[in-house]
Amino acid sequence: MKDSKVYGSPTTADMEAVQELFRKAWPDREPPDIVHCYGMALRIENVSRRGAHGQKKPASEPKLTAAGRKFLRELETVKGKREAMLQSFDLLSPVAVQAIGPDPLLEHMEQALTHVGAVLDAFKATKLTPARYIAEGAKETWRLAGVKVSKSPKAEDALCRFTTSTLTKCGIHYGPDHVSDMLRERTDRPRSGKAKKEGGRKNDQKLPD
Repeated sequence: MKDSKVYGSPTTADMEAVQELFRKAWPDREPPDIVHCYGMALRIENVSRRGAHGQKKPASEPKLTAAGRKFLRELETVKGKREAMLQSFDLLSPVAVQAIGPDPLLEHMEQALTHVGAVLDAFKATKLTPARYIAEGAKETWRLAGVKVSKSPKAEDALCRFTTSTLTKCGIHYGPDHVSDMLRERTDRPRSGKAKKEGGRKNDQKLPD
């Protein structure tokens, strides 16, 4: 997800790569569905872009963010009402509802909530380091997938393994012990005092607003 393509909206291949990272870090769990990997793929794009080109994260867009959050709240309300309406139809005529099949509009609403939310998260101003930015994305992906997993930041645990391997994919090379310290907010800097990064730039800087 670095120099092999022009940066932009994550592709299906990007989301499948994210899915594989989840599979390897949490081998005892089925990885999140590909649609739930979209936001994580965006985060990896942001970190990779900064690592490969030394560019800052795009500036926050407060008006877009405010409008987007309002849209999501309204869409959640409309979606809930539609679900309740379809449930009442199901009680009245379950055979007819079964014959019609899943409601495509509900499916589009669910995708919109996931994708628009992911875009807004990418715009959101943050002071998280790359390690914590990736880890928070992993937690959010599992939440969207409706799966409870261990989120311990210990070096030998899945969250730290996922974050370490994902940072490596972005060209940022930290050992699991240091990543664990960063996730616990004990430090934002490598143990050696120097960051290892492709291109020679430090990678312990906080993601800018």
